[in-house]
Amino acid sequence: GELRTKSGSDELDWAFNDTRRMAGDIIDLGANYWFFWRGWHQADQPGEQDLLYGSVSAPKKTKAYYVFQTLWKTVKPGWKVKRLTTTEPDLRSDNTGLIRSGSGDQWSAPVDLLAFENPRGDATCLLLANWKNSVKQITALSGLKGTTARTYVTTTEQDMKAQARRSVEAGTLQGGALILPPYSITLLVTSRPAN
Repeated sequence: GELRTKSGSDELDWAFNDTRRMAGDIIDLGANYWFFWRGWHQADQPGEQDLLYGSVSAPKKTKAYYVFQTLWKTVKPGWKVKRLTTTEPDLRSDNTGLIRSGSGDQWSAPVDLLAFENPRGDATCLLLANWKNSVKQITALSGLKGTTARTYVTTTEQDMKAQARRSVEAGTLQGGALILPPYSITLLVTSRPAN
């Protein structure tokens, strides 16, 4: 709960906690990392670590489920973690410093921007967490691989909703700034479509 963003949705706040902590924990690791979440919890309401909850025959999906489903369907074994830089003061791109909970537990500082690149160097996946109550515009987004980009957005109202495709030219996203809605988790996936 120490990273709770107060978006008005416990599920979205838990998804922020999970994605920002994950990014902070793996930013310095090269490979061979793994993560644990409670895959399913038989309960009427989701818990903080749940991906699925409810009955076995009709499980319900949490916001964290949709974020990680989209992320891990894209990022496969062999992809490399890449650091990002930004001039946006509200979005943290490094994990320096430790967060200490009231119980004394420590973990890496949360990270809001993280990228992955595939082994062939022709696809990237960016994770962007805007936990503020204001729109963020990411301009001059460069260093992308591939020729097309697809954005997926989770907010209090939507779960990894696919946005219109955009082009990538010379590593730069075309079509203007990448808009991060308030209290949103965004994945930007770039690739080079097969001929």
